[in-house]
Amino acid sequence: IRGLSSINGPLDPIIVLDNFIYEGDFNNINPNDIESITVLKDAAATSIYGARGGNGVIVITTKKGKFGQKLKVDFNSTVTVTNKPDLFYLRQMSSADYIDVEQFIFNKGYFNSQITSPPFAALTPAVEVFLNRSNGLISPSDSATQIDALKAVDNREQFENLFYKKAITQQYALNLRGGSNNLAWLVSGDYNRNLSDLNAKSDKANIHFENTFRPVKNLELNLGLYYTNTNSLNGNIDYNSIHVGSRSSVPYISFADKDGNSLAVPIIYREDYLDTLGGGKLLNWNYYPLSDYKHDRTNIMLEDYVTKLGLNYTFLKSLQLSVNYQYERQLTNYTRNSDMESYYARDLINSFSQLDQSTGTVTYIVPEGNILQTSQSTLSSQNFRAQLNFNKSWGVHTVSAIAGNEIRELKS
Repeated sequence: IRGLSSINGPLDPIIVLDNFIYEGDFNNINPNDIESITVLKDAAATSIYGARGGNGVIVITTKKGKFGQKLKVDFNSTVTVTNKPDLFYLRQMSSADYIDVEQFIFNKGYFNSQITSPPFAALTPAVEVFLNRSNGLISPSDSATQIDALKAVDNREQFENLFYKKAITQQYALNLRGGSNNLAWLVSGDYNRNLSDLNAKSDKANIHFENTFRPVKNLELNLGLYYTNTNSLNGNIDYNSIHVGSRSSVPYISFADKDGNSLAVPIIYREDYLDTLGGGKLLNWNYYPLSDYKHDRTNIMLEDYVTKLGLNYTFLKSLQLSVNYQYERQLTNYTRNSDMESYYARDLINSFSQLDQSTGTVTYIVPEGNILQTSQSTLSSQNFRAQLNFNKSWGVHTVSAIAGNEIRELKS
């Protein structure tokens, strides 16, 4: 909206929801509840928010019932199917060229320290073939055959066939609103269900309640509640997220055999090193990208509610007193459960295991079993505003003035 306003500070604009700053996750707001959106670009319009207004201000007004309005019902149902990403859209170096570069730098000694020095970081399959040939473990013809096989692999095909799928988004929204001479009300609900192109799942439910009561002619009392509940579960890894040692985006790494079984990919240590480490007493230290996410599940649950109380009183025709209070609380629970089949658990257990070479006994400093990580974050805010508005028009003239006070508190 306004460009970069800070070197290291936050760049998000302020979100003002129904006259108060909204501190929660912007994704909590149900688009079907929105009546209008105004972007404040002018410096004078944003000045009341102080330095925070430097990133711009987005003012969102939600739908509300009206006095004397007949019952109105809105129902929306949408199903969106999104194609898998086209990984071939951007051109990249071919596997053959990539391996030729690796052979060139291998011959120049680029990998020497990595091969001979701890912690014996992982090497790509092509470099392993070059090393085996230079050590005399395989013949030049066998080396050429293996390299030609690797050059024929383009793992973008495997990513598109094994990792990615069509994404599906389902949305259902119901809005009821109406009013009588002294009562205006709204009740709405929304449910979203998403399945991403990497099989990540998320659910979101919104409930919105607004009630405005006019007990006497010039007095209005308002009560509002906005509630959001979201639940998300991680999916598979995305393209370019796998590193082999210090090398990323290796284009010829295979993830499954001809029968669809997961293949191991060396990401931290060399395979030859792992084969001898611990004399076979340690847990399997291989990483299986295709199936690992099924054993390493991250669940994020978010609950957010906003309650509002308001009073508006008009007197002397041109004066209006407005008193409003808002309380918001957002609770986020993070849970990561890595079972014994996950690479994270096996790697952590193995890293701290102690092997008695004389007896072959393994002492597990990190006990065998699932590893559960949990964290909780809480955000709460209070806003109170008292404001006096003056509006008077006569002929071609209009005078408008406001005076008021606002106090805010934010804790996280």
